[in-house]
Amino acid sequence: MVLQVKSSNDIISCTELGSALATKSELTIANAFSENTYNLFVKYCNANGLTLFSELTGFDFDSLAYESGFGTVKIEKLKSKYEEILGNIAN
Repeated sequence: MVLQVKSSNDIISCTELGSALATKSELTIANAFSENTYNLFVKYCNANGLTLFSELTGFDFDSLAYESGFGTVKIEKLKSKYEEILGNIAN
């Protein structure tokens, strides 16, 4: 998904937007994992009282294997996305 900024002709990706949001305010899990692929994870987080991306520090993504709907591939995608976002926030 690509968003166009109305004030200029700049086009930024969701990843860049997430990074920008994280530097200005606290990034939410729903914003960080906004793609359809991650809906189940966002619902899991909401049900378990996790709303901020920072609350995922130390989270054991592998423990999701015991939850309905989370297979190995989905868990690996979640881990990869988490690491990608961490890298963008750090840069």
